[in-house]
Amino acid sequence: MAWLGFVLTAILVASWSSPSEAQSPVAYRDGDGRWQWTESGDQQAITRKGAASLETIGGTFTVTFEDVDRATGVGFDSPASGASRRETFRTVLLYLSSVLDVVGTADLVVLASQTDGTGPLASAGPYLLPIIGFQGGLVYEHLMTGVDPLADTPDGTVSVDFGFPWNSETDPTSEVEFDLYTALLHEVTHALGFLSIVGPDARSALLNVNGAGLFSVFDAFLLRESMDRYLFLEGGEINSIPKDVSSRDLVFAGARAQASFGGFPAVFAPNPFLEGSSIGHWSLETASAAVMSPIVEPGDERREFTDWELQALGDLGYDVVACGDGFIAGAEECDDANADEEDGCDSSCRFVPEPQPEPEPKPEPEPEPEPKPEPEPEPEPEPVPVPVPVPEPVPEPEPVPEPVAVPVPVPAPEPVPEPVADAGVPDAMVVEEERTPPTVVEEGDEPPATGSSLQPSGGCNVQRSDVGGVSLTLVLLLLAVLRRPAVNRPSRG
Repeated sequence: MAWLGFVLTAILVASWSSPSEAQSPVAYRDGDGRWQWTESGDQQAITRKGAASLETIGGTFTVTFEDVDRATGVGFDSPASGASRRETFRTVLLYLSSVLDVVGTADLVVLASQTDGTGPLASAGPYLLPIIGFQGGLVYEHLMTGVDPLADTPDGTVSVDFGFPWNSETDPTSEVEFDLYTALLHEVTHALGFLSIVGPDARSALLNVNGAGLFSVFDAFLLRESMDRYLFLEGGEINSIPKDVSSRDLVFAGARAQASFGGFPAVFAPNPFLEGSSIGHWSLETASAAVMSPIVEPGDERREFTDWELQALGDLGYDVVACGDGFIAGAEECDDANADEEDGCDSSCRFVPEPQPEPEPKPEPEPEPEPKPEPEPEPEPEPVPVPVPVPEPVPEPEPVPEPVAVPVPVPAPEPVPEPVADAGVPDAMVVEEERTPPTVVEEGDEPPATGSSLQPSGGCNVQRSDVGGVSLTLVLLLLAVLRRPAVNRPSRG
């Protein structure tokens, strides 16, 4: 259905860009769920914008309550339950605002309440323009483009019959009450464009021209599955027969709904055809827990869309906030359908920051060593007196007794012969008398015996004068004593 977005956009732009269209007829659903045509400027049929009860809810909707503006005293203006019913409606619109990512704000009018308990529990729908082809309605157009299609006309209507027993609060519903929250969510979803304009003859219930008709965007996805045939072609041309719309063989052929549901979900196509219910709901077999089931029983609570219903709204063109559907919408940062655990997108559709490598811990600076206290100087050891070797006194040399001169008898000199005349012997040949060195008397030696004769060396018997020999001997002894080396003794200790 790729052609659908282009065709729908072309039709909507062509239809609502011209100011002259402001007074053209518009279609809407009345309180009994029947489609009606009225002039867009008809004050009696359409509540004008800017009524006293107008309030904006969730940034996505503005609401006007006719009961309050007209002070009816019933329904949403009931003294007993009016405030709680209006609060329940606000809660429904806040939920829708949370699941739809849209740029515009749709204007809703809650029609004066019915109280007879004879019509439908509730009814709602968008205003539609008389254009051949597919359209989502004024609510859809306003939300999707942010441009108000008709300045003085609301975008859609809601109506409730309070002649039935209702749980007007958001607390659990008893088995004998209808849940107002469930009914309002269901009906406002019709106003969003989840509706069919197909009649029992398989033609448009509002407008048909030359084999083509005015249909909803939802109708563009209707497929006779057993025959693989769409009921309507690109320009709204009718490609169906009456039997198709009551064949129990119709499905909603949206790709996103198919992927989420596991196949094309079946739509409600009973035989016989039921005006106001056929085609524009899920089949009973498909939708026991779905918001857009065709039947609500007392005690039923269906206060949130199923996942695949949200995807069906996505097929219609809305950006739906459904994390994990593979489509980014709302506050989602990413949406990978939760198919990849390592692509940086978590199951809450938020980017997971890449883990930063943990910085290597900086080595803690080593604490500066505390200055070591200066060691107290060790007391210098008292010097140990080193015994100084006292040299032993060198004994005085024992006095050498002076030699006593002993008179030595001197023999009478022999007569000296007369010198013989030089017989011609050289002087060098004259042998002088060899002198014998004096005898040295060492310490402890006995002096030579008195009166001993000194023997000349060499065996010469030469006699010397006694006096001269004693004097020379004393001199030599004295020299020997003076030249004697000092005696070094080892130190003691």
